[in-house]
Amino acid sequence: KKPQAGAAFYHVRRLLDALAKDMRCRFVYKPLTESLDYPVTAPFDLERSALIETTDGVFTGMVGELKQSVVRGFKLPEYTAAATLDLEGLVRSLSEASQNYRPLSRYPSVSQDVSIKVGNDQAYEVVRESVASVIATSAFDVEIAPVSIYQAEVSPEIKTVTFRLTFTSHKKTLSDKDIAPYVKEIEKLGL
Repeated sequence: KKPQAGAAFYHVRRLLDALAKDMRCRFVYKPLTESLDYPVTAPFDLERSALIETTDGVFTGMVGELKQSVVRGFKLPEYTAAATLDLEGLVRSLSEASQNYRPLSRYPSVSQDVSIKVGNDQAYEVVRESVASVIATSAFDVEIAPVSIYQAEVSPEIKTVTFRLTFTSHKKTLSDKDIAPYVKEIEKLGL
């Protein structure tokens, strides 16, 4: 079989992000800081897994790569990751949140990839929240999607996190000049 690009964790995470987008919510992925002793967490390699929460802090599930014993026991391919979701809790959380309908924009979106160099100890979610705080001041709808996390062998203390920012206006067609100030502010977040 052909080797897959990237870690299986990120493939499953992209699927979960697409699900969240369809449900008009966003998942927050938090690294595990302590060992969990629940049956639902048993098959996961805790070093390569994350907890899933809604933005208001409601536990929704877990995503990650499986322990090697599980992969061998079920004869799964090496490129395997899994997710578990508390669907009842997720539906309950979403029904309590106010859902505001917003029609699609008549104007085209503008996408820009932005790379930020950060310390290797910096968690992805912390970097993403920093980017989101810069974007929060904009008058546009902005979608933030992960593209890659790269760490060169020559400088293991630094990694480069790349995001794809998609800006959408409901009032006009955007140009590069409209989004440039936000991109510059985001680039300042790096080392």
